Amino acid sequence: ESPGIPIPSKDCYQGQKSGLPSTSPDSEAYHQRFRQFCCQEVASPHEAFSKLWELCCQWLRPKTHPKEQMLELLVWEQFPTILLEEIQTWVREQHPENGEEAEALVEDVQSASGQQ
Repeated sequence: ESPGIPIPSKDCYQGQKSGLPSTSPDSEAYHQRFRQFCCQEVASPHEAFSKLWELCCQWLRPKTHPKEQMLELLVWEQFPTILLEEIQTWVREQHPENGEEAEALVEDVQSASGQQ
């Protein structure tokens, strides 16, 4: 039984449903460990790289998830960070379920305000 890939845990989409498989506490924990890992936790650059690789594999599970799903997860996590703060807040309040919905919301708010 596969627990699925976590959705991004950046504050703006924490715990929301997405077009990705359901989250699991274990996957989310690996995601947090990957994002919060510090070099001071290990003795050498080799150990740091190895630990990051291990945490990334535990989070994204490349042996059980297709590349497209992993890429969508990474883009879904990054997308909100590139938006203007007020647009980011508005999109977050709309609770989009996937990247395509978030993109459409941004396009709607931009066209309504005359931005591109």
